[in-house]
Amino acid sequence: SSSGVARGCGWQHVGAYVNLGSFYLLGIPMAMLLGFVLKMGAKGLWMGVVCGSISQTTLLSAITFFTNWQKMADEARERSLSEKAMESESRSLLE
Repeated sequence: SSSGVARGCGWQHVGAYVNLGSFYLLGIPMAMLLGFVLKMGAKGLWMGVVCGSISQTTLLSAITFFTNWQKMADEARERSLSEKAMESESRSLLE
């Protein structure tokens, strides 16, 4: 899922903001409007939840699509190499 991509990239805050906006700022108000104001009942409540889900999927998909994956891979490689260097340095201190 798209939220898993955001989590795996270390963008937990992005996923949290998208979820907050999609469900609390769009989905719930839409559900209340459709369900209670327009008197659609349970069908309106579900339609509001679906609007929130569609919004979440659209936003996270756009973020995933427009991410520079080459840059992300390069940064991950650099972190990995620096961690290996620090690990070997720590081992030599213990020996």
